Amino acid sequence: QAKAVARQLVSEGVVLVIGHLCSACSLAANKIYEKAGIIMISPASTNPKVTDEGGPNVFRVIGRDDQQGTIAGDYLANNHSKSNIAIIHDGQAYGLGLAEFTKRQLNKRGVTEVMFDSYTADQKDYKSIVNKLVNKKTDVLYAGGYLTDIGIILRQAKKELPNLRLYSGDSLVNVQFLFVAGDAGEGTYFTFGPDMRIKPEAADVVAAIREEDAYEPDGYTLYSYGVVQAWAQAVKQAGSLKPKAVIDALRAGSFDTVLGKIGFDEKGDVTGISNFVWYVFGKEDYSLVK
Repeated sequence: QAKAVARQLVSEGVVLVIGHLCSACSLAANKIYEKAGIIMISPASTNPKVTDEGGPNVFRVIGRDDQQGTIAGDYLANNHSKSNIAIIHDGQAYGLGLAEFTKRQLNKRGVTEVMFDSYTADQKDYKSIVNKLVNKKTDVLYAGGYLTDIGIILRQAKKELPNLRLYSGDSLVNVQFLFVAGDAGEGTYFTFGPDMRIKPEAADVVAAIREEDAYEPDGYTLYSYGVVQAWAQAVKQAGSLKPKAVIDALRAGSFDTVLGKIGFDEKGDVTGISNFVWYVFGKEDYSLVK
């Protein structure tokens, strides 16, 4: 449906798309935006192809899965080299890509997983993949995919593998994961960008969102806010809304945002933001791993 959404936005004459959220949608829609002269800045799409293969109109303010997978592979190698590690994915652009990058780095470190397999997304029961995990006597699971599927898989798998440890990527950055996984979700580790709520540059915006909207600006909220700030400053620097002028300003300039001072490299990847870090779920929320 991403292409249909993109065509609808084109017909409405938008000049900026803050998105898409998932990599598959960004990859499907970006050529439509490029042809229409619409700038696309994603706060969440991490697949390298988004910017590697995207047009000059494509940017993002989140890191890349080749970075995220390297961090995950190193962590697994450093902490679980003697464990039975399984890596699974949903076969989609984000989940498969992240799983492949994690596997690549894990293998580079001399550790081989006992299983690398896929599951079909949006199911209510994952008995098939769970049985494979059980048969491989999996101790550690790395899952590339989205929150709901991973939560259900973990909940079902822990009935057979109560000591199973789960690791995953940035798509888990939502407490909704705990509602899906239940008690099984506690102790799950995942990677995400820096928590922008604690940055001094974001203090006023965070306070306003909490007070005026009664909303906690976690996850991708401030990343999306930063997109708007960077684009608005680029428009001001360009003195125009014309796409080429704004694109040139985005590529050449630096921008003061809730994310800190950021810019973009020649591909459209963000600069000025530190790499992915680890978080862990407790009983009610997630926190930075110390």
